Amino acid sequence: WSTTARPWSFTNTGSFAAQAGATVGEGQTYHNMACMYQTQGNFVLALEFYNKGLAIKRDKLGENHSEVAMTLANIGLLHQAQNRPAKALRCLRQAHAIFLGHLGPQHPHTQNCSRALQSLL
Repeated sequence: WSTTARPWSFTNTGSFAAQAGATVGEGQTYHNMACMYQTQGNFVLALEFYNKGLAIKRDKLGENHSEVAMTLANIGLLHQAQNRPAKALRCLRQAHAIFLGHLGPQHPHTQNCSRALQSLL
């Protein structure tokens, strides 16, 4: 995982209020599409799709799920790439807290998020 604009993960797990009945899988599809847009440098669409996926994941999995953290971390990296350090810090801090609480300090996701945070401080 790097602290550049490249997203760190395409995951396999799977709301917008307008999308009643959306599934976790649909939330993950939005996340994966956002990763694709981010990799292509289309940060506007990437942020839009990350936010759609995040809303669904929060609705279906709860605020403190590691999949929510994964999307928050990628949004943080996106903000970092766009030179928006305050927004990046906010997202990465939220992601780090979730990873730390659920996965522990030795997990690679927690450590990667720590490094991204340190790069902003």
